[in-house]
Amino acid sequence: MGDAWDALSDAERWALNQKFLDDVIVAGDDVMLATRADLIRAGSYTEMELDYLLSHGYRLTDDAWMLIAP
Repeated sequence: MGDAWDALSDAERWALNQKFLDDVIVAGDDVMLATRADLIRAGSYTEMELDYLLSHGYRLTDDAWMLIAP
């Protein structure tokens, strides 16, 4: 994402990610994962995003590649 992203604090980065995810939730979009859910690194932003969507009613497909909107 470049210099602007690198200049942000962790809290600012998460706030931007959360805003994007909130837009996805409002749109009712399904989410295709770039990494299968069971291979996502603990403590990563990807894990935080996955947990956030799951906490908003999304469910993981059996193959762990996609989150389905509620």
